[in-house]
Amino acid sequence: MITLHKHPYRLQARVLLSTVSSACLTLAFAGTGGITSAEAANYTASSEVELASAINQANASGDANSTITLMDNFTINSPLPTATGNITIDTSAYTLETYKNPAISVDANGSITIIGKTSGTGIGGTDSGQLAKTGAGTLTLDGVNGSYASAINVNGGTLWIKGASRITAGNGYGGTFWIKDGAVIVSGAGTQVTMRDGTASIQSTNGAILTIENSAVVNQISGTQIGSGAGQKGILNVDGAGSIYKGSTFATNSGESIINVTNGGQITSTTGNWGGINTISATGKTAITVTGAGSNWMNSGAFNLLNGTMVVSDSGVFSTGSIGIASGKNSEAAVLVSGNKSELITTAAGDMGIGITGTGSLTVANGGKISSQNNSRIIKIATNANGVGTLNIGGQAGQMATNAGTVDTDTIQFGAGKGILSFNHIESDYDFDVALSGKGTINQIGSGKTTLSTDQSGFTGVSNIEAGTLAVNHTLGGSANVFGGTLSVNGKLDGPASVFGGTLAANGIVTGNVDVIGGRLQGIGTVGSTINEKGGVIAPGNSIGTLTIDGDYTGNGGLLEIEAILGDDRSATDRLVITGDTKMGDTDVRVINLNGTGAPTIDGIKIVEVGGKSDGNFTLKGNYQKDNVEYVIAGAYAYGLYKNGTVSQDGDWYLRSTLKEPAPNNANNTPDNGGGTPESGNGTDPGGTSEPGKEPAPRYQPGTPIYEAYAQSLLEANSLPTLQQRVGNRYWGVPANDTGGEVRDIAAVWGRVEGAHSRFEPKSSTSLDSYDIDIWKMQAGLDGQFIENESGKLIGSLTFQYTDVSTEVSSPLFGDGSIDTNGYGFGGTLTWYGNDGFYVDGQAQATWYSSDLFSDTANTGLTGDNNGFGYAFSVETGKRFAAFGNWTLTPQAQLVYSAVDFDSFNGIIDTSRTHVSLDRDNSLQGRIGLSADYQANWIGMNGKVVRTHGYVIANLYQEFLDGTRVMVGGTRLATENERTWGGIGAGGSYEWANGKYRLYGELAVDTSLNSFADNHSLGGTIGFKVSF
Repeated sequence: MITLHKHPYRLQARVLLSTVSSACLTLAFAGTGGITSAEAANYTASSEVELASAINQANASGDANSTITLMDNFTINSPLPTATGNITIDTSAYTLETYKNPAISVDANGSITIIGKTSGTGIGGTDSGQLAKTGAGTLTLDGVNGSYASAINVNGGTLWIKGASRITAGNGYGGTFWIKDGAVIVSGAGTQVTMRDGTASIQSTNGAILTIENSAVVNQISGTQIGSGAGQKGILNVDGAGSIYKGSTFATNSGESIINVTNGGQITSTTGNWGGINTISATGKTAITVTGAGSNWMNSGAFNLLNGTMVVSDSGVFSTGSIGIASGKNSEAAVLVSGNKSELITTAAGDMGIGITGTGSLTVANGGKISSQNNSRIIKIATNANGVGTLNIGGQAGQMATNAGTVDTDTIQFGAGKGILSFNHIESDYDFDVALSGKGTINQIGSGKTTLSTDQSGFTGVSNIEAGTLAVNHTLGGSANVFGGTLSVNGKLDGPASVFGGTLAANGIVTGNVDVIGGRLQGIGTVGSTINEKGGVIAPGNSIGTLTIDGDYTGNGGLLEIEAILGDDRSATDRLVITGDTKMGDTDVRVINLNGTGAPTIDGIKIVEVGGKSDGNFTLKGNYQKDNVEYVIAGAYAYGLYKNGTVSQDGDWYLRSTLKEPAPNNANNTPDNGGGTPESGNGTDPGGTSEPGKEPAPRYQPGTPIYEAYAQSLLEANSLPTLQQRVGNRYWGVPANDTGGEVRDIAAVWGRVEGAHSRFEPKSSTSLDSYDIDIWKMQAGLDGQFIENESGKLIGSLTFQYTDVSTEVSSPLFGDGSIDTNGYGFGGTLTWYGNDGFYVDGQAQATWYSSDLFSDTANTGLTGDNNGFGYAFSVETGKRFAAFGNWTLTPQAQLVYSAVDFDSFNGIIDTSRTHVSLDRDNSLQGRIGLSADYQANWIGMNGKVVRTHGYVIANLYQEFLDGTRVMVGGTRLATENERTWGGIGAGGSYEWANGKYRLYGELAVDTSLNSFADNHSLGGTIGFKVSF
């Protein structure tokens, strides 16, 4: 029989029966009207031979696509020709049957699509009734309803099962789903492959792949081997909602396996007996991923991951009866559960085990959850002696910290191996309420805070804190090492602790000994016997509080840090209480003043209390050092550290702001210059011992003498000269005697330089200071006559001045320093010169100052470029009387008022900042004097008058106000110089060119009348004037 099919472009005879005649072929071709190129062709086949022939002709035709339609049921007993083109086999209403194992081969450039019904039959055995696929091309079963007595066997290329195909296979002989090379894709809703029995094997050296997608289902009733053999690799992908792989046991022995459950795919598996129960990788390597909402692997029995990784993420769920991670000797396995709604769950009577006999880790992060819902609700870590197990909450050790996950179980049990619980998260307050038991290791390595909120007394291992915070709110057994971060013990640490770095915040109880090697021990709780090594810090309190050492204390060069509001004996302060002894050794003490303004003390501020023998030595590391002793500053006061009270020899340590050390019970209680006692923590004290019935004098900080002298220094800079010092010989229009001559200056310009060195030992000074002042002034003026009549002349002047002052301050008890000041200003004068020798001179002056203050004792600048302002007024009057010859006498009086101010500032010494402001700084000084003057004049060789004027003067000075006062940290510091001074001076003028030019000057020495040597001043001025 010959069946002809008409093509739209040419008629092609595809007759496969041997009885066809050439005439029929001729008739058939005669109606075509010629031959054209082909794009597609249709064939029919009613037997194995015809099917093979049709494939060969389709390959040879060059057609892009060909379709072979079956016209009858028949069986294929031998391998079909390799398809090199794209061929569709439509079984129509018939069945394409294979017997034993004839392979369907597809070239890399071709494809075969089977539509309809197929089957495979045999007589038993592993090679009977297979669906066998070879070649690098694609074999597609589209809408196929097929049943195979044996296996589906893919040895290359791709087998694509789709279109609601329903395939069954298996006869109980060996494997039923073999992917020895290439890939199998099971795709689409309604598509289902069922393996009745036997083992699925997905493995090849190139990597065999089974993909289930788009809601397809594969039922593998027996076990599944993926990459089981050495050098073999297998991949199982289950992707998409409704896509399911229903298996039994899974196994990989020594090859490589990759299993991906994604986007809502599912795997179900049960227990089995192949190679152990669900044993993944005995010596091979496995990578499992369960990711995406709805993605789920449900295993009802035991699951052992030996070598490889598992990732459950992005709402994926892996549930199993039990799980063993690294459950084989020398195995290495890691599991990650990450993302909200991502879960690893154990459901049966078995346990969740990590690092059972190998090296395993389980990481739960970013909202993921692990849950042990079995009867015991126990997670076991490092069960056997050679096991290494790690449970990471947050990121893995050595990786970046992440958000934490949740552990839902009652107990984590550490076994005989090396078990680790690692917190590597960034949560601000992560509550961990799972009980720990056994000897393991807790590592806090992330930047977040972990709170152990339940009883952990069953833990007997070690806790290591490297970063972040581990808070113990109940009881934690074992020991602790702090390398960084904070171990916050709010409950009890039932064991010893070593601090290498970071902070041990002991606000509860640490029952064991504490060794502070580095880092910091602080808090308001109780710890055991403690050693403070060099590099370590002990800081009682949390700002202000008491830390108790219930035992002995040994200082090996460590630091005790005390915070205090420094004031009097009642000041709030940290305190270290030692119930036992302080052993021989040294401890440095640093005191941090919390805005205390300082005050005098009596017994002092107790910072260390010793219940037993007090043999340890505590040495203050303060803000400055004087006489090899260090002090800490609060306001105007300086505090030293001393052992014992002022009366009792209690062995405690006190901060005192007093000059005088308490005398020991057997000491001679009289003043001395040696100071101190052998019990002084700071060595000797220059103040000696206290006198009975008197409170010891306060000790002031080294800035106080400089602050006190600052105001006096500005007053000295702000002083005004006498009329004679300012302009030289006076403007006398009528001579007082026959030789006096007449001075006629209507207008003039002048300039002068003034210098003085003064020594002051104040009458009273809070800081007991003395100071030397060197002053240099330059002043210039422009004079003009306002009035002239028969009584005299009125001369006015506009002046400008520059001042440079250097002050050296000394206080033997408190410290030395210096003040450098410069100033610029202007002023005005108005002078009446009576023709009868009477004069009245008025001055007004304003000056702006800038000062630098430096403490030599503290070797630091206290402030720089501090601004100040001063003003002064002076009234001077006198009258010249003729004496004899060219001599005259001039009694005179002057009253000067001067006031200065400066900007308040913070004086800085080390870390101390003390507010300094001016409280009072003005002066009202009177002067009375008598000068004896000699004048001569003559006509020079040029015919012009030359005049000379010389004089000596004696002065008496009286200060009417009470000196200066500054506020230093709330404490008034006052200085008052000697009020009554006397002085003598001598000077003169030389004029030439009828008085046009004048050179004048004066030298003077002044001294206090009460202490001639201690208070004195030596100064001079020289000027030049041009009249016109």
